[in-house]
Amino acid sequence: MNQNQFLKVLLLFALALFSHLSWGSLVHNNQLVIQKEQPQALRLEFTVNPSQMLHQWLAPAIPFDIFLQKFVALTDDTFQKEITKAIKKFESGSFVIQTSGTKNVMKLTEIPAASELKKMLQQNLLILDLPGNFQAHLEPIVLRASIKTRTPLQRGQLFISASVFPIQVRYEQDVLWLTAHIPMALYDF
Repeated sequence: MNQNQFLKVLLLFALALFSHLSWGSLVHNNQLVIQKEQPQALRLEFTVNPSQMLHQWLAPAIPFDIFLQKFVALTDDTFQKEITKAIKKFESGSFVIQTSGTKNVMKLTEIPAASELKKMLQQNLLILDLPGNFQAHLEPIVLRASIKTRTPLQRGQLFISASVFPIQVRYEQDVLWLTAHIPMALYDF
């Protein structure tokens, strides 16, 4: 290992102590836990891989490494604008359709700040430069959201934006996977 590689490893180790970086072989699967808070409200808690999610949100058509380089280089204001647009698109692609046909769109209530998300992309870019025998990855992040309806939720079709597929969904004792082949689930809330 040359001095440059040693310094990168040392920097990443320091980042791991103070950030979302983890050393391990397990890669996190995206997860969603749904709770019915009130007759007319659902609380959703996503646990997702931040870099993969952002790649799907912001530029799914370009290769991952080029995506990281491009978005890390953006000014903070431009990055914030891109995140704001991506959040709106994610929210509009995540909803419940009640049996009455009413579509109720999800609203994100808690997400890391754009500056924090950009920092995670910078860390992921550093990970790409590590030798293959190092198995570092970013720890998952939590996003919280809600769906509110005008009438009590009884039965509904749940759709989640494909940008977090595949995702394991848990509601009470039910656990299932939403994927491109199974993009929605029917629930009795």
